[in-house]
Amino acid sequence: MTALSPEPTLDLVSPSCGGLTTIARLMKLGRCKKVLVVAGAGISTASGIPDFRTPGTGLYANLEKFNVPYPEAIFNIDYFSNDPQPFFSLAKALYPGITLTPHVYF
Repeated sequence: MTALSPEPTLDLVSPSCGGLTTIARLMKLGRCKKVLVVAGAGISTASGIPDFRTPGTGLYANLEKFNVPYPEAIFNIDYFSNDPQPFFSLAKALYPGITLTPHVYF
């Protein structure tokens, strides 16, 4: 009798699970129905997008030039509906410095 390699199963994905290759295999096999990604600001900062709170370089420290009433307004859909210009100005300012990393494609 030959022992077959069992199909991979994961209840909790950890760095030791085999990474994206294992997750992709599970998804192809239909054994992975849901994927939860927990990420922080580092997923964006690696691409050149500043985080919110770093003094001097964070978005909150630099939103004054976009003339918004409060920092979160630049990402608020109601504010955007009334005045989209600050958001588009920010996007234009960020775009040239962005280098997409594999994380953004997941």
